[in-house]
Amino acid sequence: MLELINTGEFYETLDLITTPIILANNETVCQYVNKAFLSQIGYPIEDILDQDTWFNKVHPDENYRREVKGNWQKRIEAAKNIGETHAHMVTKVCCADGSYKWFDINESIFGNNK
Repeated sequence: MLELINTGEFYETLDLITTPIILANNETVCQYVNKAFLSQIGYPIEDILDQDTWFNKVHPDENYRREVKGNWQKRIEAAKNIGETHAHMVTKVCCADGSYKWFDINESIFGNNK
């Protein structure tokens, strides 16, 4: 198949999107964050290396983190059970500057990437 967009153009395009985006591999290791992610949430890749680190950073309250992780796993499993590759949940996120914002967190699986 003809390559429609090269890797550099792909990431440049993601940087034009105003929605925060994280790209991760199948092991949930963070591979890329777009400019909107950095400006709205503020964590560089080094601070959110994988999903566990993400949960610890954005949900510093242990009880809330446990609740969010449990609800997230239920949504992922429910999606899998009906053959879906997408799940979402609205949750409060602690940003790098210490402020809290509400986000509709979405996960879509495409091949070995999320």
